[in-house]
Parts: sequence; C-alpha cells; structure tokens
Amino acid sequence: MARASIELYDEITNIDFDAWRESGIKLVCLDVDGTLTDFNGKEINPKLITHIRHAAKKGMRFALLTNNIFGSRMKRFQTELGGARVIESVTRQRYFFDRKPLPALFFRASKKAGLHFSEMAMVGDTYAADIQPARLLGFGRVAWVKGYKKSLWGRLFAQPYETRLWRYLSQHQR
Repeated sequence: MARASIELYDEITNIDFDAWRESGIKLVCLDVDGTLTDFNGKEINPKLITHIRHAAKKGMRFALLTNNIFGSRMKRFQTELGGARVIESVTRQRYFFDRKPLPALFFRASKKAGLHFSEMAMVGDTYAADIQPARLLGFGRVAWVKGYKKSLWGRLFAQPYETRLWRYLSQHQR
C-alpha cells in the first residue's frame, strides 16, 4: 500500500476540500488542540468555521479526532462548527493509553464513519501524534498544518524537531 504524501498548509482554510472530495476522500478527521485552536483553547477562528461549513454543504464529512478527554468541550466545538450536520462525530481519548499516536482513536473514527482509511483524511498540527500514524494506517490524504500555540511539552521537545522536518519537506516536495 502506498503511503499518502504529507501535504503542508499554513492553515486549514488553504485546503481545497472540494478537490479532496473529488479525489475520493469522504471524511476529514480534524485534530483539535493546536489545529483548530490553541492548546486547550476555547475559541475557533470564524474564518475556519465558515470554511468547514462551506465544505460540508458541498458534501464533505468531518469528524473531530482528539486526545482531549473533555467531552463537553468537544461537543461545544462540534456545535460551534455547525452541529451534527457538519461534525458528524467526536472520537476522543477514553482512558490513559487511548490516545494518538496509538491507533485506537483512528480505528474508532473509521468504524464510526463506516469507511476504510483510504477514504479518510487527517488534518493535524503534530507530526508524531497526527501525521505519521495517519500515514502508517493508510489514510488517503494527510495534511500537516502549522497550527496554533502548542502545549509546553510540544514547544520544548517536539517543535524544534518538527520545524526542521517541516522545512525539509517544504524544500523537497514538488
């Protein structure tokens, strides 16, 4: 199975979800913290909300896929993004080891949607937790966005590595 190439975006609003749908993608899994909002943030950019709602109106399906354990916060984001008409499911961490990059969340999202990974896309801001696992599982599209402010752990340990990797990929992709 060929692994999807990593698509780099400065922000989610630069993604052409219509082209993704035409290429066979039926569901986009969106990471929350760092991708849709700051780490543990409470606000989502209105421009981002409009972009996702517009794509949903044209037939793209969306799901939230997150390590965040607070279901009420995720349900609020689901509602803010347009409710179940736009964000059809929230797949979140249930217990300590049920988190990305381990595959359980990805498999639950696939099962909820009734889709094979090749029909799904992953949009995230963290290489180790979002991008690499989605590629290994065979997601049809994988988008790495620069995202927002990360957790303290992310800023101290992951960000220097990810910055070098991002720079390398942006220079070596066609």
